[in-house]
Amino acid sequence: MRFLGGKQDVRPLYAAADCLILPSRYDPFPNTVLESFAMGLPAIVSSRTGAAEVIERGVNGWVCEPDDAAGIAALMKEADQAIRSGRLPQGARATAERFGLDEMAGHLARLYEKLT
Repeated sequence: MRFLGGKQDVRPLYAAADCLILPSRYDPFPNTVLESFAMGLPAIVSSRTGAAEVIERGVNGWVCEPDDAAGIAALMKEADQAIRSGRLPQGARATAERFGLDEMAGHLARLYEKLT
């Protein structure tokens, strides 16, 4: 593992990866998950992140417990097998498309309409 610091363009890093692993103890909804989905990468995320709500096991990723190293390792093995099958990029990208700017602006506008 190498810590690279802040980067302006993370696309080459995602392109070199096989899977995003984010076992955070808390994160409301990390953009990194949507970025990885947009690049066709599945994600292993903690049950304590908002992103866990959009994970479909084996379709776009997996949900782990943040401090369960053995469980995370088992999911990484499962992810490796699924990634090799080639079926995950489409599921990940389809999830990212549900969170595009136009879609999210529409959701926000409908929310505001309900509140007024």
